[in-house]
Amino acid sequence: MSSAFLNCTNLTDVGVTSFKTDASGTCNNMFQNCTSLLELNASNWDLSLGWQAISFIQGCTNLTKVDMTGLSIKVRARSENLMYGVGTSVTAGCEFLMSGINFLSGTYGGYQINWFYNSKIAPTSTFANWSWDSSISDWIGTGKFNGTNVTGVDSTLDVSGWSTFPGSTLRNWFNSVNYTAGVTNNRLTVDLTGLNVSNVNDMQSFCSYSDIYKIKGISGFGATAGNVNMQRCFYDSTLLKIPTSDNFSDAFIQSLTPTDIYAAFRGIGRNLPESDLEASINLNGFDASNVSGSGFTTTWYQYHSNTSLDFSNVT
Repeated sequence: MSSAFLNCTNLTDVGVTSFKTDASGTCNNMFQNCTSLLELNASNWDLSLGWQAISFIQGCTNLTKVDMTGLSIKVRARSENLMYGVGTSVTAGCEFLMSGINFLSGTYGGYQINWFYNSKIAPTSTFANWSWDSSISDWIGTGKFNGTNVTGVDSTLDVSGWSTFPGSTLRNWFNSVNYTAGVTNNRLTVDLTGLNVSNVNDMQSFCSYSDIYKIKGISGFGATAGNVNMQRCFYDSTLLKIPTSDNFSDAFIQSLTPTDIYAAFRGIGRNLPESDLEASINLNGFDASNVSGSGFTTTWYQYHSNTSLDFSNVT
């Protein structure tokens, strides 16, 4: 089905069907640039045998809803830019109903890049309770939500309840989310409650340049795979604060043993009023003895919190 409806700018509706792919299922560019399409309900689709979806609905700027609730998907090949620029012409953004997706055993992970890049996300969206079969070992999931805009004030981007993430990298996952250069604070929360990072060794630019206000659930991250690349991890997240009640756990901090912390915590909280700041990042047992290259260059530059950073138990 590659390019089946590519550039069909007058397509307004796709009925609810039982569309089924086989082991070589390919949906690259299937609905790309269908700018009149308003909804896509794929919740009855069967993608359990195989699915590749490069630029699947990229450029569908007027989509108000995408429903893929509860699908079992076997991603069989590299897929990127699936939903690039979706909903950008809709005032409230597109409602992504994507909870309970199950990525099946034997999935070719490979490079799954920029799935929602530059999309406009309605606050009623959900990406909760994704699961991966434990046999998946090659999922390289960079930049899932980078460049997205979550609409509304006090909204939550719900990415909670995931099973153990099988990939080694969270690079760029929330890079430039709601980016206004720290000028506008819509108090966005990203809910990562339950995220298991035991396979992760790369958090480069994890939420750099983002205007995220809170990351919920960081206290439950647990131990990483170690030797983590932390370069620009929170670089210029100037509206981010670390809640006193939800700080990084000792297990997470002590497992990092980072190889690079260039600008890792630079600018956190810089544009928040002093009255809104909370705790400094927990550094109890932090081991920086593996850091090389650019060393501590601008690691803490313009970092803001309402309590002093505690380096008393840092190697």
